[in-house]
Amino acid sequence: MKRKVLLSLSLLSLTTLAGAGSDDAGTKGHVSGYDSDRTTVIDVAACERKKLSWDYVNCGKAFREKTNERLCRERGKGKHKWFYQVGDSKVKTNQTAFCK
Repeated sequence: MKRKVLLSLSLLSLTTLAGAGSDDAGTKGHVSGYDSDRTTVIDVAACERKKLSWDYVNCGKAFREKTNERLCRERGKGKHKWFYQVGDSKVKTNQTAFCK
């Protein structure tokens, strides 16, 4: 019973966060994280503008670390698959949070 409640709370928090900023997911100047279904937005972050483009390298590194930590905190031990997208790219790369 306790596990079901924790799972429900985790899913609720992901759903709530998915609504925040999800309009920016998949757009230029942002990095986006998607759940394993490739469509549910986990989180979105705006990247700093650098001259003619955005600083996707530093922004993306921090975003991936933050997303992995968050998935571990919310979902607990195990492997949690998610997808990462840079800007408006059509490619979503496979990521895995390894949680201890």
